[in-house]
Amino acid sequence: EFDKLRQEKKAEAEAYINAAVASRDVNMCMKIPNKMPTCLWTSSCIAQVAREKMDAGICDKISPCKDADELFDTSEFAIDNCRSDIGLLKVRDTAKGGPDACMQLEGESKNECLSTAAVSNADYTVCELIENNDEARDECLLKTIDDTVPEKEVLCDKIKSAQMKAVCHKLFTME
Repeated sequence: EFDKLRQEKKAEAEAYINAAVASRDVNMCMKIPNKMPTCLWTSSCIAQVAREKMDAGICDKISPCKDADELFDTSEFAIDNCRSDIGLLKVRDTAKGGPDACMQLEGESKNECLSTAAVSNADYTVCELIENNDEARDECLLKTIDDTVPEKEVLCDKIKSAQMKAVCHKLFTME
């Protein structure tokens, strides 16, 4: 009986979340009935609307949990996670514009964008543009090398990490 009630509450909360995301209206998240563990559902709803609108400012509407069944306040983590998700979505969206669009970004966002662009375009040369992060560059190279790349052995040798280089050679240069 308790499980059935919990499933009904979950279905009702998901209906509110789906409506909020579809309408891109964060105010609908605030209408989730109080009979549910409101904080978690409301936080999830706000984060999903923020991602849909790609607006990190909406993440700040996530408030501390005050529900009796909450053991500790997770709002700071939820806000950071929400902002991070939107940052990654924006990077992936920018990557669609190719490496030139990525070069407008800075730091790890730029590197993540370049790696995404390299993989989605199957272009290992874009990996060479990754700066100040050998691990990210190596991972990018490994993700873009396949059996159709004639210079795969040379590319494997460009990988700086001994472990990744060994894996690359095992995968792509064994005859």
